[in-house]
Amino acid sequence: MNTITTHFDYDKNINKLMEGIADDVKKLNLPGEDFYDLFITPTGENKDFVKCVCDMKRRRTNMDIKEIIDKIKSKKEISISTLQRECSMGYVAASALFKQLIQDEYVVLNTVTNKYVLNKKKCGVKEEANLKLIFLDVDGVLNCSTTKDDCCGFKGIEDEKVNLLKQIVDATDAKIVLVSSWKNYWYKEPYLKEKQDEFANYLDAKLAKQGLTIIDKTNDFESFNRGDGINIFLENLKLLGLNVGSFIIFDDEMFDYKYTKLTKHLIQTGYTGGGLLPKHVTRAIEKLNQEV
Repeated sequence: MNTITTHFDYDKNINKLMEGIADDVKKLNLPGEDFYDLFITPTGENKDFVKCVCDMKRRRTNMDIKEIIDKIKSKKEISISTLQRECSMGYVAASALFKQLIQDEYVVLNTVTNKYVLNKKKCGVKEEANLKLIFLDVDGVLNCSTTKDDCCGFKGIEDEKVNLLKQIVDATDAKIVLVSSWKNYWYKEPYLKEKQDEFANYLDAKLAKQGLTIIDKTNDFESFNRGDGINIFLENLKLLGLNVGSFIIFDDEMFDYKYTKLTKHLIQTGYTGGGLLPKHVTRAIEKLNQEV
Protein backbone atom coordinates (compact mmCIF):
# COMPACT_ATOMS: atom_id res chain seq x y z
CA MET A 1 0.00 0.00 0.00
CA ASN A 2 1.36 3.42 -0.97
CA THR A 3 0.35 6.73 0.58
CA ILE A 4 0.84 10.15 -1.01
CA THR A 5 0.18 13.24 1.09
CA THR A 6 -0.24 16.62 -0.55
CA HIS A 7 -1.29 19.95 1.04
CA PHE A 8 -3.40 22.47 -0.84
CA ASP A 9 -4.73 25.94 0.02
CA TYR A 10 -8.12 25.47 1.62
CA ASP A 11 -9.61 28.45 -0.21
CA LYS A 12 -9.12 26.84 -3.61
CA ASN A 13 -11.60 24.56 -5.35
CA ILE A 14 -11.05 21.36 -3.40
CA ASN A 15 -13.09 19.17 -5.69
CA LYS A 16 -11.11 20.34 -8.73
CA LEU A 17 -7.82 19.76 -6.93
CA MET A 18 -8.92 16.28 -5.88
CA GLU A 19 -9.93 15.43 -9.43
CA GLY A 20 -6.56 16.68 -10.67
CA ILE A 21 -4.56 14.63 -8.20
CA ALA A 22 -6.66 11.56 -9.03
CA ASP A 23 -5.93 11.93 -12.74
CA ASP A 24 -2.27 12.51 -11.95
CA VAL A 25 -1.91 9.34 -9.90
CA LYS A 26 -3.81 7.28 -12.44
CA LYS A 27 -1.03 8.07 -14.92
CA LEU A 28 0.95 5.40 -13.10
CA ASN A 29 -1.22 3.10 -15.17
CA LEU A 30 1.51 2.58 -17.75
CA PRO A 31 0.52 -0.63 -19.57
CA GLY A 32 -3.23 -0.86 -19.09
CA GLU A 33 -6.28 0.11 -17.12
CA ASP A 34 -7.00 -0.40 -13.44
CA PHE A 35 -3.36 -0.51 -12.44
CA TYR A 36 -4.27 1.26 -9.23
CA ASP A 37 -7.36 1.51 -7.05
CA LEU A 38 -7.48 5.12 -5.93
CA PHE A 39 -9.15 6.51 -2.87
CA ILE A 40 -9.03 10.21 -1.91
CA THR A 41 -10.15 11.42 1.51
CA PRO A 42 -10.05 15.15 2.31
CA THR A 43 -9.23 15.93 5.94
CA GLY A 44 -8.05 19.04 7.75
CA GLU A 45 -7.53 20.43 11.20
CA ASN A 46 -7.78 24.11 10.25
CA LYS A 47 -9.13 26.36 7.52
CA ASP A 48 -5.78 26.95 5.84
CA PHE A 49 -5.01 23.50 4.48
CA VAL A 50 -6.72 20.34 3.37
CA LYS A 51 -4.96 17.01 3.37
CA CYS A 52 -5.56 14.68 0.44
CA VAL A 53 -4.52 11.11 1.05
CA CYS A 54 -4.26 8.80 -1.92
CA ASP A 55 -4.07 5.10 -1.11
CA MET A 56 -3.15 2.87 -4.01
CA LYS A 57 -3.16 -0.90 -4.30
CA ARG A 58 -0.50 -2.12 -6.69
CA ARG A 59 -1.35 -4.82 -9.21
CA ARG A 60 0.71 -6.68 -11.79
CA THR A 61 3.84 -5.16 -10.20
CA ASN A 62 6.43 -7.39 -11.85
CA MET A 63 5.27 -6.71 -15.38
CA ASP A 64 5.05 -2.98 -14.88
CA ILE A 65 8.40 -2.65 -13.11
CA LYS A 66 10.04 -4.21 -16.16
CA GLU A 67 8.45 -1.62 -18.42
CA ILE A 68 9.49 1.21 -16.10
CA ILE A 69 13.08 -0.08 -15.92
CA ASP A 70 13.21 -0.35 -19.69
CA LYS A 71 12.29 3.33 -19.96
CA ILE A 72 14.97 4.58 -17.55
CA LYS A 73 17.80 2.03 -17.83
CA SER A 74 19.95 4.25 -20.04
CA LYS A 75 19.79 7.24 -17.67
CA LYS A 76 22.87 8.11 -15.62
CA GLU A 77 20.75 9.75 -12.94
CA ILE A 78 17.24 8.88 -11.74
CA SER A 79 15.00 11.56 -10.26
CA ILE A 80 11.32 12.44 -10.04
CA SER A 81 11.70 14.61 -13.14
CA THR A 82 13.32 11.64 -14.96
CA LEU A 83 10.23 9.55 -14.26
CA GLN A 84 7.92 12.39 -15.27
CA ARG A 85 9.72 12.78 -18.59
CA GLU A 86 10.42 9.15 -19.49
CA CYS A 87 7.18 7.63 -18.19
CA SER A 88 4.87 10.50 -19.18
CA MET A 89 3.38 11.07 -15.72
CA GLY A 90 2.69 13.99 -13.44
CA TYR A 91 4.61 15.03 -10.36
CA VAL A 92 2.48 13.22 -7.77
CA ALA A 93 2.56 9.93 -9.66
CA ALA A 94 6.30 10.23 -10.35
CA SER A 95 7.00 11.06 -6.70
CA ALA A 96 5.13 7.98 -5.50
CA LEU A 97 6.91 5.76 -8.03
CA PHE A 98 10.31 7.24 -7.15
CA LYS A 99 9.81 6.46 -3.45
CA GLN A 100 8.70 2.93 -4.30
CA LEU A 101 11.73 2.30 -6.53
CA ILE A 102 14.03 3.42 -3.70
CA GLN A 103 12.17 1.32 -1.14
CA ASP A 104 12.41 -1.75 -3.38
CA GLU A 105 16.10 -0.97 -4.09
CA TYR A 106 15.62 -0.63 -7.83
CA VAL A 107 17.14 2.84 -7.41
CA VAL A 108 20.06 3.50 -5.04
CA LEU A 109 21.97 6.55 -3.85
CA ASN A 110 25.41 7.18 -5.31
CA THR A 111 27.11 8.43 -2.14
CA VAL A 112 29.90 10.06 -4.16
CA THR A 113 27.70 12.29 -6.32
CA ASN A 114 24.75 12.28 -3.89
CA LYS A 115 22.44 11.40 -6.79
CA TYR A 116 20.20 8.41 -7.35
CA VAL A 117 21.10 5.84 -10.00
CA LEU A 118 19.61 2.61 -11.29
CA ASN A 119 20.64 -0.54 -9.41
CA LYS A 120 21.48 -2.49 -12.57
CA LYS A 121 22.11 -5.75 -10.74
CA LYS A 122 18.75 -5.61 -8.99
CA CYS A 123 16.99 -4.58 -12.19
CA GLY A 124 18.55 -7.37 -14.22
CA VAL A 125 20.08 -4.93 -16.69
CA LYS A 126 22.92 -6.61 -18.53
CA GLU A 127 26.26 -5.12 -17.64
CA GLU A 128 28.51 -3.99 -20.44
CA ALA A 129 31.71 -5.81 -21.25
CA ASN A 130 34.74 -4.94 -19.14
CA LEU A 131 36.02 -1.50 -20.00
CA LYS A 132 39.64 -0.65 -20.61
CA LEU A 133 40.54 2.91 -19.72
CA ILE A 134 43.45 5.26 -20.38
CA PHE A 135 43.58 8.13 -17.87
CA LEU A 136 45.46 10.70 -19.92
CA ASP A 137 47.62 13.64 -18.94
CA VAL A 138 48.69 15.96 -21.78
CA ASP A 139 51.77 17.99 -20.84
CA GLY A 140 54.74 15.64 -20.57
CA VAL A 141 52.81 12.90 -22.39
CA LEU A 142 51.58 14.26 -25.72
CA ASN A 143 54.33 16.88 -25.69
CA CYS A 144 57.75 17.37 -24.10
CA SER A 145 60.49 19.95 -23.62
CA THR A 146 61.52 19.79 -27.30
CA THR A 147 58.01 20.07 -28.76
CA LYS A 148 57.76 22.74 -31.47
CA ASP A 149 53.97 22.67 -31.81
CA ASP A 150 52.25 25.70 -30.32
CA CYS A 151 48.84 26.33 -28.76
CA CYS A 152 48.05 29.89 -27.70
CA GLY A 153 51.70 30.60 -26.94
CA PHE A 154 52.18 27.39 -24.92
CA LYS A 155 53.50 23.94 -25.76
CA GLY A 156 51.12 22.22 -28.15
CA ILE A 157 50.61 18.54 -28.97
CA GLU A 158 52.81 16.43 -31.22
CA ASP A 159 51.07 14.37 -33.89
CA GLU A 160 53.69 11.64 -33.44
CA LYS A 161 52.73 11.18 -29.83
CA VAL A 162 49.01 11.13 -30.65
CA ASN A 163 49.85 8.40 -33.15
CA LEU A 164 51.52 6.39 -30.35
CA LEU A 165 48.37 6.82 -28.28
CA LYS A 166 46.31 5.62 -31.24
CA GLN A 167 48.44 2.46 -31.44
CA ILE A 168 47.43 1.65 -27.87
CA VAL A 169 43.74 2.30 -28.51
CA ASP A 170 43.79 0.22 -31.69
CA ALA A 171 45.46 -2.71 -29.91
CA THR A 172 43.25 -2.66 -26.80
CA ASP A 173 40.00 -0.85 -27.67
CA ALA A 174 40.62 1.30 -24.59
CA LYS A 175 38.68 4.50 -23.94
CA ILE A 176 40.36 7.81 -23.10
CA VAL A 177 39.52 9.74 -19.93
CA LEU A 178 41.16 13.14 -19.41
CA VAL A 179 43.00 13.83 -16.12
CA SER A 180 45.17 16.70 -17.35
CA SER A 181 44.65 20.32 -16.36
CA TRP A 182 43.61 20.71 -20.01
CA LYS A 183 40.26 19.31 -18.86
CA ASN A 184 39.25 22.47 -16.98
CA TYR A 185 37.29 23.82 -19.92
CA TRP A 186 36.78 20.56 -21.79
CA TYR A 187 33.23 19.15 -21.92
CA LYS A 188 31.91 15.81 -23.12
CA GLU A 189 28.35 17.08 -23.67
CA PRO A 190 27.84 18.19 -27.29
CA TYR A 191 25.70 21.17 -26.23
CA LEU A 192 28.57 22.48 -24.07
CA LYS A 193 31.28 22.21 -26.71
CA GLU A 194 30.78 25.84 -27.71
CA LYS A 195 31.84 26.84 -24.18
CA GLN A 196 35.22 25.11 -24.43
CA ASP A 197 38.38 27.20 -24.41
CA GLU A 198 41.00 27.18 -27.18
CA PHE A 199 43.07 24.51 -25.44
CA ALA A 200 40.14 22.08 -25.23
CA ASN A 201 39.17 22.69 -28.87
CA TYR A 202 42.78 22.25 -29.93
CA LEU A 203 43.01 18.98 -27.98
CA ASP A 204 39.81 17.61 -29.54
CA ALA A 205 41.02 18.54 -33.02
CA LYS A 206 44.46 16.98 -32.56
CA LEU A 207 42.97 13.67 -31.40
CA ALA A 208 40.15 13.68 -33.96
CA LYS A 209 42.75 14.08 -36.71
CA GLN A 210 43.81 10.52 -35.94
CA GLY A 211 40.36 9.15 -35.16
CA LEU A 212 40.57 9.43 -31.37
CA THR A 213 38.02 10.89 -28.96
CA ILE A 214 37.90 11.54 -25.23
CA ILE A 215 34.85 9.98 -23.55
CA ASP A 216 34.98 11.80 -20.21
CA LYS A 217 37.12 13.56 -17.62
CA THR A 218 37.82 13.17 -13.92
CA ASN A 219 37.03 15.69 -11.21
CA ASP A 220 39.86 16.16 -8.71
CA PHE A 221 38.36 19.00 -6.65
CA GLU A 222 42.00 19.99 -6.04
CA SER A 223 44.60 20.07 -8.82
CA PHE A 224 47.08 17.79 -7.02
CA ASN A 225 44.53 15.08 -6.18
CA ARG A 226 44.43 13.33 -9.53
CA GLY A 227 44.43 9.91 -7.88
CA ASP A 228 41.35 10.82 -5.86
CA GLY A 229 39.66 11.95 -9.05
CA ILE A 230 40.41 8.64 -10.74
CA ASN A 231 39.14 6.58 -7.80
CA ILE A 232 35.92 8.60 -7.69
CA PHE A 233 35.48 8.11 -11.43
CA LEU A 234 35.94 4.33 -11.07
CA GLU A 235 33.52 4.18 -8.15
CA ASN A 236 30.88 6.01 -10.16
CA LEU A 237 31.25 3.51 -13.01
CA LYS A 238 30.77 0.67 -10.53
CA LEU A 239 27.57 2.23 -9.20
CA LEU A 240 26.33 2.53 -12.77
CA GLY A 241 26.92 -1.19 -13.23
CA LEU A 242 29.91 -0.75 -15.55
CA ASN A 243 32.88 -3.06 -15.07
CA VAL A 244 36.44 -1.83 -15.56
CA GLY A 245 38.67 -4.73 -16.47
CA SER A 246 41.93 -2.80 -16.62
CA PHE A 247 43.22 0.75 -16.76
CA ILE A 248 46.44 2.72 -17.01
CA ILE A 249 47.47 6.24 -16.11
CA PHE A 250 49.74 8.27 -18.37
CA ASP A 251 51.31 11.11 -16.38
CA ASP A 252 54.72 12.73 -16.06
CA GLU A 253 54.14 13.60 -12.38
CA MET A 254 53.50 11.43 -9.31
CA PHE A 255 50.84 13.66 -7.71
CA ASP A 256 48.92 11.55 -5.11
CA TYR A 257 49.13 8.26 -6.99
CA LYS A 258 51.16 6.59 -4.24
CA TYR A 259 48.80 7.75 -1.51
CA THR A 260 45.76 6.57 -3.49
CA LYS A 261 47.44 3.21 -4.26
CA LEU A 262 47.41 3.67 -8.03
CA THR A 263 51.13 3.41 -8.79
CA LYS A 264 50.78 -0.08 -10.31
CA HIS A 265 48.57 1.48 -12.98
CA LEU A 266 50.86 4.45 -13.60
CA ILE A 267 53.10 4.58 -16.65
CA GLN A 268 55.19 7.62 -15.89
CA THR A 269 56.57 9.59 -18.81
CA GLY A 270 58.92 12.58 -18.62
CA TYR A 271 58.56 16.14 -19.85
CA THR A 272 62.34 16.35 -20.29
CA GLY A 273 62.58 12.71 -21.29
CA GLY A 274 60.62 12.85 -24.52
CA GLY A 275 57.04 12.39 -23.29
CA LEU A 276 55.19 9.35 -24.63
CA LEU A 277 57.61 6.91 -26.27
CA PRO A 278 57.35 3.51 -28.04
CA LYS A 279 58.49 1.72 -24.86
CA HIS A 280 55.49 3.18 -23.03
CA VAL A 281 53.19 1.91 -25.79
CA THR A 282 54.41 -1.66 -25.27
CA ARG A 283 53.90 -1.49 -21.50
CA ALA A 284 50.48 0.08 -21.90
CA ILE A 285 49.22 -2.61 -24.27
CA GLU A 286 50.48 -5.36 -21.95
CA LYS A 287 48.79 -3.83 -18.92
CA LEU A 288 45.49 -3.12 -20.62
CA ASN A 289 45.23 -6.60 -22.12
CA GLN A 290 45.78 -8.21 -18.70
CA GLU A 291 42.31 -7.90 -17.14
CA VAL A 292 42.29 -7.34 -13.39
